[in-house]
Amino acid sequence: MATATLAAVLLAAILLGVEVWVVGIAALAWTVSRPALTAVAVATASAALTASAVGYVAAVILLGRWVAP
Repeated sequence: MATATLAAVLLAAILLGVEVWVVGIAALAWTVSRPALTAVAVATASAALTASAVGYVAAVILLGRWVAP
């Protein structure tokens, strides 16, 4: 594919990842602000946000390899 198309696809993937991160951080902030929730709930939310970050990076790498083999 053309370089411009590759750049557009990767930019779209990055922007989508930023949106997911904003939602994840907002959810984590909501979880932390609830006094009734235990440390286990906060740790679970943190682990989920970390796992989503790892998945996002893997998806961008795979997308880059698929678009420009």
